[in-house]
Amino acid sequence: MSGTQLGAAVFTICIVVSGARAAPCVGSDFATPFPGALNVTVHAVDVPSPRFPGFWQEGTKDGYFFSLFANGDAALTAGRDSSWHLSYSCDASLDECSANIEGSPPDGAMQVAEQLKQCLLEGEVSLPAEETEAPSPEEEPTNGLSEEPVSPALPEETQACGMETIDDENPTRKLQRMLILAGADPGPVDGIPGAMTANALVSVLGDAATQLTSQDAINALQERVCSYGDQ
Repeated sequence: MSGTQLGAAVFTICIVVSGARAAPCVGSDFATPFPGALNVTVHAVDVPSPRFPGFWQEGTKDGYFFSLFANGDAALTAGRDSSWHLSYSCDASLDECSANIEGSPPDGAMQVAEQLKQCLLEGEVSLPAEETEAPSPEEEPTNGLSEEPVSPALPEETQACGMETIDDENPTRKLQRMLILAGADPGPVDGIPGAMTANALVSVLGDAATQLTSQDAINALQERVCSYGDQ
């Protein structure tokens, strides 16, 4: 697939895939939404060809804009004026997949890109397993007070929340990603404050949200999103 060259270094990585290629996780007709995706749309060309069967799917995953194509290609960006671009291209006859990276995608984007590759090559997406704490050994019951002094409990480490997890300086895209975190659908994360973004903002903050600046709306969403996490 072609993309705009952004002036950053381009790195190409070849990945050899063993075994027969499975159907993608979105189905042979690309009608099944990519796992965890929002704003999913499916397209088809009028005249398919052997190289390009004609289906592709677009949507947003964790605030990033993705495209999956039936010829084994995938693309991921932060939006229309993204400073980085990541794409995969797989050749079933060679069982080989190459990754093209322009700019410096954030870690969250690299995780989504890995899931896109899994979808195309393995037919399923494996989400990273959550870390679990090892169970503490059982303590023998004691009578009376322990002879060992009890250390004060340490405060829990504060985890990043809301806009602290968003690596994007564009205020409109940041607002759109905050709306996604709040459970609303702002449409494509493209930095354009359209009707879907405005409707999503009102659905979360009420009619008064239309009078807020982008930063004030982000601050209000931050309080809303992170207060949910504390409940």
